[in-house]
Amino acid sequence: MNKQWKEAYRKAAGNQARRESETPAQRKIRQLRKTIMVVLVVGTLAIGAVTLSRLVFEETLEEKIARAKEGDAVAMYEIGLACYNGDNGAIMSLTKAEHWLLESLRSGYDKAGTHLGLMTWRGEIKRQGQSSKETALMYWDLAAEAGCLRAERYIKKYFRSN
Repeated sequence: MNKQWKEAYRKAAGNQARRESETPAQRKIRQLRKTIMVVLVVGTLAIGAVTLSRLVFEETLEEKIARAKEGDAVAMYEIGLACYNGDNGAIMSLTKAEHWLLESLRSGYDKAGTHLGLMTWRGEIKRQGQSSKETALMYWDLAAEAGCLRAERYIKKYFRSN
């Protein structure tokens, strides 16, 4: 044990001497490395906490449906995504996904319009008498009017030339 302490002291003294002879650029690089390490550790811990909270607090599909029937637009959106991806016990169904996302949009949740626009743009949703571009633009316009910045970016990206 005593030997370990002496070795640690020698290392610290050597590090101190090295630090004193550093140039300002080397000092900044050393400080930046420390900052990056802290960010990586904190980021890893945060991701782990979010994953753990999802595992512990994840609602069942039935609970989300109950909230949606009470008018919760976020629950409608989450059910729509679950149907779209086949997650959380939901059977993958574009028809059901469209239904729940439309209900969410009608209830005022702007993200639903963004997702509906993407589904339409990709040709996953078809409307009679309208092109997929017109329908996607309609959904993105509704979402953008509600304040969704992502929908505004999609409009600029896909309709800049028009």
